[in-house]
Amino acid sequence: ASSSYMTERINGRSLEEAENTKNTEIAKELCLPPVKLHCSMLAESAIRSAIREHRSKRTKTSNPKQAGDIDVSR
Repeated sequence: ASSSYMTERINGRSLEEAENTKNTEIAKELCLPPVKLHCSMLAESAIRSAIREHRSKRTKTSNPKQAGDIDVSR
């Protein structure tokens, strides 16, 4: 439920807004008992990880020349 709620909550937001969504907001909205707080932490962690991966891939495609690449365009 936590991950599902998190994805619904961040849908349509910017990456920065999504990244700033806290697990405490999810836990409060879903009235999670203390024993289930780890679920909201996992949801927050998964979103942050996905955003990091997205940014990493975007950086690689916008700057394709990396150290060790051979430039044959000449």
